Amino acid sequence: MDHEPPLVGASNLLADIPMPLGNASPSNLTPAGRIDEWTDGELQRAIREGTYPNGHRMPIMSAQTFRVFSQDDLDVIVAYLRAQEPVESVVEHKQGLSTLATIMTAIGMLPLKDQPDTNVPPPAVEKAPTAAYGAYVVGYADCALCHGETFEGGKGGILPKGPSLRSVAGWQEADFVTALRTGVTPGGKNLDPDEMPWEAFGKFDDTSLRAVYQYLREL
Repeated sequence: MDHEPPLVGASNLLADIPMPLGNASPSNLTPAGRIDEWTDGELQRAIREGTYPNGHRMPIMSAQTFRVFSQDDLDVIVAYLRAQEPVESVVEHKQGLSTLATIMTAIGMLPLKDQPDTNVPPPAVEKAPTAAYGAYVVGYADCALCHGETFEGGKGGILPKGPSLRSVAGWQEADFVTALRTGVTPGGKNLDPDEMPWEAFGKFDDTSLRAVYQYLREL
C-alpha cells in the first residue's frame, strides 16, 4: 500500500493473512472515485463513524479511531481530499468480511471497534508540545492498536505485537524525535518498518512528535 498521493486505493490488505478473512481493498480517495458523489457531511461521516452514506458499516474504516478528530481537522482533511487531482484507480474496490472474520470480530479476535455512541466531534486541542496534544495525536494514530490500550505491549495475533512504550520515559525528547525520523532507537536498534511504520509517523511535524513524547512520559 502506497502512503503517498495520489490516494487511488490498493489491493486487498488481508491478502497476506493466512486465513480467509475476506476482502479489504481501500477506496480511491481522489475525485475520480465515488467520494466525488458524496457530500462533505457524508465523507466526514465515513471518516469519523466508518459508515457509508446508506449507513452500512465499512469493514476497514470501522477499525480506525479517526472519530477523535476535531471538527477543524476533519474539515481540513475533507478539503484536502477535494483538492486532489482526479486519478482513476487500477485496482478493483471490494470490501467484505468472510463468515470466519465475522465470527472472530464477534468474539473480539479482530481489531474492529464499535460505532461511536455519538457523532458529536470532540473539542479541539491546542496544537503545542504538550501531553494533552500528544494524547490527541496518539488517539488518531491509534498507537494502542499494536501497543495495547495501556501502552504496556500489544497482544499480537494478526497485528504486530508492539512493545511497551513506557520505556520511552527514559529517552531524551530529541532521541524520540530522531527515532521516528530515522527508524533508529537511542540504543542503535533499527525499527522494522513492517512492524513499526516509523516512516509514516516520521512525517509528523516536530510539535506533534514532541507532544507524543510528553504524553508517553506521563504514562
